[in-house]
Amino acid sequence: MSETGPPPNPLAERMREREKHEDEQYAAYRRRGEHRMKRELRKLAATAAEEQRQIAEEAAMRQRELAEISRQSFNDELARIEKSYRRRTAALSKHGLTVAIVGTLVGLAIYGGVWGLAQWSANDLRSDLDTLRQQIARQTEILENLTTHAWGVELVEGREGQRYVLLPPGTELLARPVNGRTAAVVPPATPPVE
Repeated sequence: MSETGPPPNPLAERMREREKHEDEQYAAYRRRGEHRMKRELRKLAATAAEEQRQIAEEAAMRQRELAEISRQSFNDELARIEKSYRRRTAALSKHGLTVAIVGTLVGLAIYGGVWGLAQWSANDLRSDLDTLRQQIARQTEILENLTTHAWGVELVEGREGQRYVLLPPGTELLARPVNGRTAAVVPPATPPVE
């Protein structure tokens, strides 16, 4: 006998074939499962995309509806404001002449009051000015009389509170006292040259 190896074992051969057959079945089941899973995932992706599109369309539609409602609300409010403005303008134009007349009369009354007050103040000031002028004239006259009767003698107070009697130029002091006081001879007054 030739040596070819161990005799074939039919049971081992059948086990290998069966294992090979099971591996092929498992691979086929696996391919079919993967194929089904991919198909289901594509369906889910398509469904999700469709739902996303529908949600986007619905959101856009709601947004348009809200914009229309806002626009309508704004237009209604604007129309109400315009109507109110027209109504008030009409009322003002009806009463405009009355307002103008009353305004003019009030202005004239204020002007008249201010004018009267100014006249009264001016007359009062004129009266006070005339009184002051009379008092100045009287005091000037008294000053001239004093100067004439005082023979040009002036009483002066110094900065530090000292008091002096200034005698007119040309006065001579007497060596003898008169009535117990120092005396001076004052020359006669000369009339002022004009």
